[in-house]
Parts: sequence; structure tokens; C-alpha cells
Amino acid sequence: MDISRTNNAIQGKAKIFVVDDVQEALTILRLLLLRSGYEVFAFNNSIEAYEVAALNPPDMFLLDVNMPEINGYELCCMLKRVPGLKEIPVIFLSGLNTPEHKIRGFEVGGVDYIVKPYSFEEVQARVKTHIRLRQAEALLRQQNELLEMTVLERTAELQNDIEERKLVEIELARQIETTKEAFNNTIYTLARAAEVNDEDTGNHILRVGEFAAILAMRLHLDSDFVEAIRLQAILHDVGKLHAHPDIFKKSGKLTEEEFVKMKDHTSAGAKIIGSDKKLTIGYKIALTHHEKWDGSGYPAGLRGEQIPIEGRITALADIYDALRSPRTYKDGFDHDATYSIITEGDGRTKPEHFDPAVLKAFKETSGLFEEAYKKLQG
Repeated sequence: MDISRTNNAIQGKAKIFVVDDVQEALTILRLLLLRSGYEVFAFNNSIEAYEVAALNPPDMFLLDVNMPEINGYELCCMLKRVPGLKEIPVIFLSGLNTPEHKIRGFEVGGVDYIVKPYSFEEVQARVKTHIRLRQAEALLRQQNELLEMTVLERTAELQNDIEERKLVEIELARQIETTKEAFNNTIYTLARAAEVNDEDTGNHILRVGEFAAILAMRLHLDSDFVEAIRLQAILHDVGKLHAHPDIFKKSGKLTEEEFVKMKDHTSAGAKIIGSDKKLTIGYKIALTHHEKWDGSGYPAGLRGEQIPIEGRITALADIYDALRSPRTYKDGFDHDATYSIITEGDGRTKPEHFDPAVLKAFKETSGLFEEAYKKLQG
């Protein structure tokens, strides 16, 4: 690992490569990004950008799609084949606005797709979000690899006798705790980053985690699961990083198109979290916390026990907090009104939306929900 490069990604100016064959568009975007504090390199052809990136990798690529010789999709594929470049996020900027073009962008490895003509504010917000996510990932990698180096060095030094082995065990235990803290802090960073695209909901993510833990405990799930869901349930809405902030801050009713985009935050969240075994619970929660027991939820319309227990628990925890919390389009309900809506229904929320066992656990622990809400009320 190149530690000096990781430090630059975390502490210095983010370096952005912009590639577009239209010189006027290239110049304008470069100037606007420079004013936002980024280090910007502009290229009007893919070959030059690829060659320079191989020698001096950036922190992000902004690629036009429709370019001569090598288009944006092809350039992205080339970058993803290079070990030192494949992890660098790629955002496509294109006037091609069909679902097929957008899907193609994600298939070749892009993290976002912005349609021209765009507002610079939108580009700025999405660039900032992905840079922040990359910095958080870089910090975690640095901490983990530095930790591994430290453990290896200490282990090599302390293998001479029984007393030294005891010191190794003590040191390893401390290092494991340090890794756990870094892991937890990174999860909180990701969860907080998602709130940039949502209205101010105070301690919403922390409360959802606490409510999920209360339910898991009442369901007699093991203690490791209880602590894991307490932490990873806060990632339930991390997919909002991929959505335009106006959708989640809108005071009126969403249009059909906006609602479809909003629902995409579930699959986007699962993609962000990825397949790391340590985050399996968070992955399932992000993907399924809007599924409903009666099959009327999204994104897959799962029914009953097709929905993983993590998703069934977090669904109720999230609904409770959503009802309690004031938003731009509604006042918050008190505990008694929220309890009534969940257990009896109000037309929009129905008891049949929830796993009966989880609903029973809620009825038996509703007092703890009220205490936790007051304690963590932001």
C-alpha cells in the first residue's frame, strides 16, 4: 500500500480528472471545480487522460460518454483493469438519458451518472459526497494496514518465551479493540454522510439502531447479533448518497418518477456496503428495510420470511422513528399516537406490514422505545 498517497487523499486537496471532447464544456467545468477547492486536470481525449492517470492517479474521474475513438464507457473499462486505478470512483456526465445508458454506466464500474444539461450545484454535491466516501474508505484501509503492520512487527519481536507470548496476547487484544473502534467509526461516518441528502433528522440513525437492538433482544436473538444490528442498522439509508437531495427534502408529494428514484436507495445502499462479511447485516438491512410482511413493499416485493430478520426488525424500528420525527411536510406524533398507528393502522401504515413476532415484541417493549427516543432526541 502507498501510505503517502493515502495520506494525500485524506488530508490534501482532492485531485479530479475531467475528460470531455467539447472544449467549452471542459473549460467551464474545470473552472467551477477549481473554485470549489479541488485540484483539476482537464483532458479532451481519453488516451491522454489514461496515460497521465497511469503515472499520476487522481481521486476521481468525471467522464463524458459520447467521445470519439474511445468513449467514456470504454475508458472506464480500461481504468478498471489497472490495479492502481480500478478503485478510483468514476462519475459519468452525459446527454444520453435512457435507462440503458445509465445501466451501462454502472455495469462498467461507474459510481454515479449525471445527465446533461446539469446544474453545477448537483455536480458539486455528488462530487463532494463521493470524495467524502473515498476519504472514509482510504482512512479505514490505512488504519487496517498500519495495524496489520504493527501486529506483524510486534509478533515477530515477542516470540521468545512464555512471558513474551503473554505480551503478544495483550498487544493483540489492544490492537483488535483499536480495529473495532476504527470499523465502528467508519460505519458512523458512512451513515452520517448519507444524511447530507436528507432533511435534518437529528439522531435518527442512532435511534433506529437502538430500537432495532431492543427488538432483537426481545426476540431472544444472541448477544452478538443484538450488538451487530445496533451498529449496522444505522446504515439503513446509506443509499441516499446516490440520490439527489431534493427528493428527500421535498415538502410536497413525490411524483411517480421521483418515487421510483427514491426507492432506488435500497439497492444503492446494498451496493455501497458491498459483500464484506463483517457488514452482512448492514447489507441485508439496506436492501430490505422497506419490504413488508404482506408483500407490498420494495424493492423486490418480498413476503413473510423471504425478508431476512434484519430487514423485518429494522422496518418497524424505522417506521416508529419516522412517525415520531417532525418533517417539512408533517409534525411528529407522540408515543401513544405512534403506537396506535403501528398496532392498529392508519390506512397508510398497517399491522400486516410487519412480521407478527416483531410486532408482538414491539408491543411488549414499547416503553423502552419511548425511553430511547427521549434519550436520543436530537
